[in-house]
Amino acid sequence: MQCGTDAARGAYSWQNIGARREGSMTLTKEQVSGLAKTPRCPRCDLNKTIGNALCRSCRAKLPENMRIALERIPSKDAWTVSRAVRAAARYFDVHFQSVRNFGGGRPR
Repeated sequence: MQCGTDAARGAYSWQNIGARREGSMTLTKEQVSGLAKTPRCPRCDLNKTIGNALCRSCRAKLPENMRIALERIPSKDAWTVSRAVRAAARYFDVHFQSVRNFGGGRPR
């Protein structure tokens, strides 16, 4: 995963969105619309379609039941979008860790 500074990439870096915290993390409607308008994917920094939370490549790596909530996010409830983004962040972290356990990928 490529990570830049928050100032260079905006306030929507993948670590900020998918951060595991003890309290619940919810996005406001303004944050959801800002996430929908950003031209770059917060996970991999590739170009993404406006209105989606992740780029096509990252959405394709998710199971099908997780993809729908990350598409056309301005029309969805902010709580639903934040829950889907949090679930996707957990999925990618667990998946990456399972690849590392078998000797693949590059160390963080």
